[in-house]
Amino acid sequence: MLINNFNRFLSRTKKHREEHFFCYLCLQGFTDKCKLERHKADCGKFDFQKITLPKEGEVLEFKEYAKTARIPFVIYADFECLTRKVDTCHPNPNMSSTTTYQQMEPYSFGYQRVSIDKRYDKPPVIYRGPDVVENFIRHLLEEEKEIRDILSRIEPMIITEYDKLDYKYAKKCYVCKKAFSSKNYKVKEHDHVTGSIRGISCNNYVFSLLLRKGVFPYDYVDTEQKLEKPCLPSKEDFFNKLGDTHISDEDYQFAQTVWDKLKVKTLGEYSDVYLKMDVALLADVFEKFRDISLHDYDLDPCHYFTTPGFSWSAMLKKTGIVLDLITDIDMMLFVEKGIRGGVSSIFHRYAKANNPYLFDTYEPTEPTSYLSYLDANNLYGWSMSQCLPYGHFNWLTEEEKIKLDITKLKADGSDGYIFEVDLEYPTSLHSSHSDFPLAPERKHIQVEHLSPYSKELLQNLTGKQCLTKIEKLVPNLYDKEKYIVHYRNLQLYVELGLKIKKDT
Repeated sequence: MLINNFNRFLSRTKKHREEHFFCYLCLQGFTDKCKLERHKADCGKFDFQKITLPKEGEVLEFKEYAKTARIPFVIYADFECLTRKVDTCHPNPNMSSTTTYQQMEPYSFGYQRVSIDKRYDKPPVIYRGPDVVENFIRHLLEEEKEIRDILSRIEPMIITEYDKLDYKYAKKCYVCKKAFSSKNYKVKEHDHVTGSIRGISCNNYVFSLLLRKGVFPYDYVDTEQKLEKPCLPSKEDFFNKLGDTHISDEDYQFAQTVWDKLKVKTLGEYSDVYLKMDVALLADVFEKFRDISLHDYDLDPCHYFTTPGFSWSAMLKKTGIVLDLITDIDMMLFVEKGIRGGVSSIFHRYAKANNPYLFDTYEPTEPTSYLSYLDANNLYGWSMSQCLPYGHFNWLTEEEKIKLDITKLKADGSDGYIFEVDLEYPTSLHSSHSDFPLAPERKHIQVEHLSPYSKELLQNLTGKQCLTKIEKLVPNLYDKEKYIVHYRNLQLYVELGLKIKKDT
C-alpha cells in the first residue's frame, strides 16, 4: 500500500487529534515538529520498534490474588537418559568452539502427583521402555483427565463455628486486605477439593537410604544393553566427563548399599530406584518450598514459571507499593540511555607488604605495612535496599535546574534525580584513575583506540587490523557529552574529581 502522507495516515489511529507529527522509528506522535526532531535524535540510537506506552494515570500494583491460593494438584517429573557417544572432529585450537561428545536419549521417566487433599496423592510412577516421551505424554493426559474429574466435583462447604464467627466479624478481605463495602461484599471462599473454608474474601477475589540423593554412572550408560548388567559398575565407571570428576569412596559405598539392601538385580532396576528417589526428593523439597512461600509471602510458587516472576509478585504484594508507569516516550528513552550494564574486567593488582611476621621478606629499616583482602559482596542487594524511584516522574523546569545544587542533594531524600550532563575528566586524574576510570560508556572501539600491544595481539590472533562494530561497555578517561547518570553516581564522580561542564 502506498502512503503519500505518513503523518496524516497515522493521525487517524490516534485519539489525541493534536498529534500531527509522527516518528518513523517508534510510531509515537508529537504536537509540533521541534519536539519530533528532538525525539528522533535519541530514538535513532535504538532499533526500529513500535512502542506502546501505558495510558496516562496507569499504575502497576499487585493484583494477582488468584496466585495466593495453593494449586490443588502438582506433578513432579524427571527423566533418565542414555548418554550416547558422538563422533566428532577436532576443533580448530585457534578458534572458540563447542565440543559435542554425547547425545541424551531418554530411556525412563518418573513422576509423582501431589494434592492439597491427601486422598488424591499418588506414589511415584516409574516407566522404563520404548517410546519414553510418548508414554510420558500419555500418562500426563490420563492424569489430567482424572484431575479434571476430581475438580469438577466441588466438595460442599464445611462450615465450623469458628468460620461463622470469622464471617460475622471480618472487616476486610483476607487476600487483598481491602475493606468490605456494598459493592465489595464479603463471601466465604472455600477449597473446592477439600471443602474447607480458606477465609472470608471479597466477591472480587473468589476464583533413611531413600532420604538422600543417589549416585548414577551417567557417562557409562550409553546403550540399552548396559541397563541389563547384573552388577553395579565399577567406581571408575562413575566418572563424570563433563565435570572431570570421580565419585568419592563414600558415595560408591552408598550406591553398593542401595544395590544390596533393595535386592537390585540389574543396572536398569538400580536406575528405577534412583529415579524414584529423585522424583520423591524433588516433590518433598518443592512442597516444603511451597509451604514456606505460602507462609512468608502468601503466594504459591507453582503459579510461576521463574523465580524472578515469583519474587516480583512477592515484592509488590509485601510492600503494597503502587508504581507509576512512564507514559512519555522521551522520558522512557532518556532512562533507557542511562542503562549501560555492568563493567566486567579482570584485574591483576600487585601489592607488597613489609610485614614483621614474615621474617624472610621483612625489612626493619622500611615502614611496616600489611595486606588485607576485602571482597564487597551483595552489591545488587545493597542497591535495591536504597531509596528507589516509584512515581511522580517529571521533567525539571529551567528555573528548577538553576536553583538545584547537585552536591547538596541528600542520598535518602524524598526526591531522586537523573541528570544529563557534560563531564570533564581532568588530566591530573588520569594516572590515578587509569586502572578503574569513572563514568563508563557504551562505545564502538576503533583500532586507533588500542595500545601498540593490543594491536599486535589483534594481528597475531585474527590476522586483521579491524574490529567488529559491536558496542562495548568501556571505562575510559575521555570527557563525556550528554552523559545520563543517577544523581548519587554523579555526586560520587564530582567528589572524586570530575567536573560538570554543562547540565542539560
